[in-house]
Amino acid sequence: MDLKQEEMDFKILRNDLLEVIEDFRRGLKNYNEKRNELHPDAIIAHKNYQNLFYKINKIFTKLEIKMIENPLGKSFNPKYHDCVSLSRDHNLEDDMISSVISAGWTQRGIVIKPAAVIVNKKQ
Repeated sequence: MDLKQEEMDFKILRNDLLEVIEDFRRGLKNYNEKRNELHPDAIIAHKNYQNLFYKINKIFTKLEIKMIENPLGKSFNPKYHDCVSLSRDHNLEDDMISSVISAGWTQRGIVIKPAAVIVNKKQ
């Protein structure tokens, strides 16, 4: 296998892992919101998922992959954000991020996945 193919394979793997970690983050958030309603077996399974989540994060740390700071309520920046929809909230300024669909990621300071966001437009 040549170096170019290895680089392409790594990018595919990295991007797929980013999707997996996003799913884990959403799952952990949902778990924390409904923890008191869950069966004890679900709580045990949750601990196993948490361990897997931490292992993936450890790999990301080794690869210098970092989550972009949560942009909610900040100005839209096309370098770090991908606008997937618009909102019309008169309480927010134009070009302010009103919702975050998925986190953005960098590797060694380079954006590898922009945050998917909803941007406010008053008109």
